[in-house]
Amino acid sequence: MLTESSLLTRGGLTPGSADAAAITGLLREEKEASRRHGRQLLALAPFWIDHDDPDLTEDREERSLAVAIALRTTTDIANSRISEAHIAVTQMPRSFERLAVGDMPWEWHTRALRAVRELTPFQRSQADEQIASWDLASIPADRFRDELRQLVSWFESQGPQPSPEDSRDVALEGNGRDDGTACLRITGPIPEILALARRLDAAAHAVQRDQRRAVEKGAPVPFDLDGDAARRGSAMSLADLRYAIIHRTLLDTAGVEVPAPRHRVNVVIPVLTLMGLDDTPATYDGIIPLPAEMARALAETEPVWHRVFTEPIRGAFLPVPADRYRPTPRWSNTCVCRTPAAPPPDAPAPPRMTPRTTTSRSSTTRTPPAADPPASTTSTGCTGDTTTSRQPDG
Repeated sequence: MLTESSLLTRGGLTPGSADAAAITGLLREEKEASRRHGRQLLALAPFWIDHDDPDLTEDREERSLAVAIALRTTTDIANSRISEAHIAVTQMPRSFERLAVGDMPWEWHTRALRAVRELTPFQRSQADEQIASWDLASIPADRFRDELRQLVSWFESQGPQPSPEDSRDVALEGNGRDDGTACLRITGPIPEILALARRLDAAAHAVQRDQRRAVEKGAPVPFDLDGDAARRGSAMSLADLRYAIIHRTLLDTAGVEVPAPRHRVNVVIPVLTLMGLDDTPATYDGIIPLPAEMARALAETEPVWHRVFTEPIRGAFLPVPADRYRPTPRWSNTCVCRTPAAPPPDAPAPPRMTPRTTTSRSSTTRTPPAADPPASTTSTGCTGDTTTSRQPDG
């Protein structure tokens, strides 16, 4: 067992030194953190309600909301923690006991709960017996992780294994940062994904050669996403070209008619951001922050705006009809102006309430709530339906 004296020996520290006191203090704090985490799981477990019973949906939502408020988190995270607590207390009591006395670090226990999430209750009980029998008070972290991974792999090998073909998927994901970008994840059998990557790489090299020839001859540059290659007088990077090829190549559906997309999502832009006087982020669909530069570029390309009014302190929409208008070219060009010396051309008199601007882009038709603007700030909005139509490059 890892004790304070054995810790000093393994760490090569001199008993009585300042470092020794600090290290032994960390060990005591870690054990207390495990016991505290065990007490929280014990408190959370009674809030679990069977998800398979539709009659209890309302009760489950009320309980999740109460837990979320108490833990200062979202209801989704509260649901997850309630479920983990239920599994820990009722299906894995032996390892929970090791956690409660401080033998098992709370991070190890959380990792174990998430590792067995896809197992059956009976398998979890068996895994619990194995985990609780380990020397949890002494083994190093990498040994625990290796043993846990092997244990879960053994249980998974006993059941039916999904084929790689069943995993084919294309999913839209956030990248974890509010920087105006997203991620498209493609999953499938390794040979298919490798073949796709090689074809995409070969296409990028071929287009890059054509771009270089076009730049030398002064001809139109194929797959020039934003006109940067023509302006710089050099071909795009292979990374940019891979993206451009995926983004701009027409999808071949072998004669299957695909309806033309017609989507609406509101992009809410504070008026000072729109004018280049401020860099307060806009919001995509009322939720996802968009960088100011991107918001101005979106507004510049939209032919129709809607001005909506918001309460300047809380940012809530006011029950005032939205003004629909078409910005003049001079007004639109002002959107990309960083520090205008004068108000935008053709601008009406400053409103007494807060207008916002929204531009419509893809996938939904609901009106989003506005993000909270700074106090006493005026904002403007533009909305409209967009229909996209593309021709192949090159």
